[in-house]
Amino acid sequence: MYRNVLLEHAYSLNSPDADKEIPPKDIHEGNLPHSHNWLHFRIETEDKDIQGDGFFNDIKKHLNIDDVICEALLADGTRPRTAEFDDGLVIILRGANLNKDADPEDMISIRIFVSKNNIISVVKRGLSSIDDMQAKIRKNEGPKNTGQFLVSLIDHLCDKMEPSLKELSYDIDEIEEEMMLNPDADKRSEILEARGTAIMFKRYLTPQQDAINQLLHGNHQSFLSDKEKKLLSETLDRFIRFVEDIEVNKERCYILQDELTNHLSININRNMYVLSVIAGIFLPITFLTGLMGMNVGGLPWASSDFGFVLFLSVLFVVVSIELYLFKKLKFF
Repeated sequence: MYRNVLLEHAYSLNSPDADKEIPPKDIHEGNLPHSHNWLHFRIETEDKDIQGDGFFNDIKKHLNIDDVICEALLADGTRPRTAEFDDGLVIILRGANLNKDADPEDMISIRIFVSKNNIISVVKRGLSSIDDMQAKIRKNEGPKNTGQFLVSLIDHLCDKMEPSLKELSYDIDEIEEEMMLNPDADKRSEILEARGTAIMFKRYLTPQQDAINQLLHGNHQSFLSDKEKKLLSETLDRFIRFVEDIEVNKERCYILQDELTNHLSININRNMYVLSVIAGIFLPITFLTGLMGMNVGGLPWASSDFGFVLFLSVLFVVVSIELYLFKKLKFF
């Protein structure tokens, strides 16, 4: 029993009526329209004490959905993929997380079961692409069959994540410009954050590209018309470009980090070199001052009134000779 799976809305896509919503009573009794229905479910979090409405169990029974398909739709951990069954397709995709105070790269999983006449979608968190599809259907501007719905939904997922990917590119561009003007160690955290974002996007978009490609070229695609296949092919090209852009941005982050590391190493080496030159200059002086400070008899100028001035003159000569040698040897 799937007690924590709640029905959010159900529509008959090709209904001629202005109100395409399917009454809950019809779902309980199995009186679904004969073709092109969309039923959307939400998995409640386990920390909420909610006993679900039983719609998912009714749908499973009335549509004779296999347990393996149900487990795929309700699994805790999901990865974008397309799986073919005798009854239809299970397609698991990811959409940008545009919820309040959320990171877009924390992508939301949407699990979809597609048959010739029905689409069942399941999410755990709110997804703006689903809201857009629902709004279009309510305005009677949405898809009319399962194939159009699936292609339109994938296109919406693509549209929603494109601004986030562009923003990532702009952020890396800004880091590059700032590093050209002022390479600073503080930029390391920004580079790591941008690289982490690129890795998160790539983690889901690469298998999502494969899932869409399998959907487009698989054997189980009777619900897709030639026009819908062409539209899906265009969307696949966009996903391929997204993955390529993410890979480029990730490489740019590696290059920026290497450049920053090299710049910091150069600064450290230069500072160490300056300190070494200064130490080399003061080493003979330190030796002579230590030698003249010995408390023994026979030290030169120990009883002379001009001893200090003479010793300073000797130190000046020593430093002058050192500077001349360092300059000649191109130490600086």
